[in-house]
Amino acid sequence: MRKNHSLSLLLSLLLIINLHAAQPNAAINKIMLKQGVLQTVSDATIALKKPVSPEEIVAGRYYRLLQFENTGATAGKASFEAMGIHFLSYVPYNAWFVSIPVSLDPVRMMIPSLRTIMPVASVVKMHTRVKEGSFPDYTLVEQGKVDLIVRYYQDITSTSVETLFKQAKIDLIGAPNPSGYVTVRISRDRLNELCSLPFVKFVEPATPPSTPDDTRGRSLHRSNVINVPLVFGDHFNGDGVTISLADDGEIGPHIDFTGRVTQLLTTGPGGNHGDMTSGIAVGAGNLDPTIRGMADGADLIVHDI
Repeated sequence: MRKNHSLSLLLSLLLIINLHAAQPNAAINKIMLKQGVLQTVSDATIALKKPVSPEEIVAGRYYRLLQFENTGATAGKASFEAMGIHFLSYVPYNAWFVSIPVSLDPVRMMIPSLRTIMPVASVVKMHTRVKEGSFPDYTLVEQGKVDLIVRYYQDITSTSVETLFKQAKIDLIGAPNPSGYVTVRISRDRLNELCSLPFVKFVEPATPPSTPDDTRGRSLHRSNVINVPLVFGDHFNGDGVTISLADDGEIGPHIDFTGRVTQLLTTGPGGNHGDMTSGIAVGAGNLDPTIRGMADGADLIVHDI
């Protein structure tokens, strides 16, 4: 009986191992993009023979989505990097967004482990709301236009991005972010044109305007329950407690800190970050009762980091 039990256990273990081993093979014909699954076929030799159009070239490079077979992906990646190909970001399974020097002969890329290589289609770059044309109201600031976040490939400099958008006659809202994105304002009938730009990686609606979260934050932390502005409620407001804050220098003066702050070991006026964190901690709400701090009765000792 024990022998049969051990045999069943061994067979189950082998089945699990086989299933795990088979999973990557079953998935290799897919690329899991943000906007859905892209089915692939092994056509690298044919794909590499397709010419690169001048419109695809940015600063001597063009962008592609490539995928390796299960075996040889690591060696293939190292080989391509030695050819000057930039691997920009990984996508499951065994796929990368890459930039390729236009001077590289595609014949050199015809290695057995390369499964497929393709241009990045405009539809792949579109957030669902961009594709559907259903934009949040806050993005529709100007009649007939929409505010969008455009993510670009990270081997393109911010200066180059500004120049490229200027050439495309697309307005920027602020400077490009070092993380590789910028906010633009563009006519809604130019969305396909925007997504077809070769240096554009992804387009999504702009982020909503920031809003103060003081009252909401107090509620989320439940400090509004233990410090109630009513006669019959609890009043655990930090009275008799001293908080030490290390930040960017002196804070205030401000009516919300009057009589409760000691500036200790500060080297002079700092930025506004210390004022913000002090307000969150002990702001009395004298100027605006809706933005009281978490412990509006506590004392505060401030010093530099």
